[in-house]
Amino acid sequence: MKNKIIIGIATAGALLATGAVAQTVATGTFNVRMKVLDECSVKSTETLDFGDHGVWSSNVDSQASLVVACTNGTPFSIGLDKGLNGSSVTDRQMAGDRGGNIAYGLFRDASRAQPWGDDGANTVAGTGTGVDQTLTIYGRVPPPSGAVIAGNYSDTITVAVTY
Repeated sequence: MKNKIIIGIATAGALLATGAVAQTVATGTFNVRMKVLDECSVKSTETLDFGDHGVWSSNVDSQASLVVACTNGTPFSIGLDKGLNGSSVTDRQMAGDRGGNIAYGLFRDASRAQPWGDDGANTVAGTGTGVDQTLTIYGRVPPPSGAVIAGNYSDTITVAVTY
């Protein structure tokens, strides 16, 4: 009987030494969440450059890219304002560094029939894809109605993405 007690105590001691003692584990849970918002941003714009000209008697056309990114599924509308020198989106003007102005237009279509403005009728609508979307701005400088002063002409357009 003494041998049995000694073996039992030795076995219990060996179990304690190896860490084989029964452990209790407490568990719990937690939630993981994220809210993806409707969002758009203007990623890049390109200078609309009509080039160098002396005297011109026909339309001078050019185009530039506008890159926007909107959350996938987000409807948006892109407007272009009248610029710094124009009286409206259909009467934009580039101002010369030596005086004078040159009229130009911005359009939504390659045939340059649909002005691109900042009111609901003249904006470009789309739906976000979650990646960059490139749109083309079509520009036109009509022949001048009078003498044009030599120099550099420019304007600044503000792009507004409504979503």
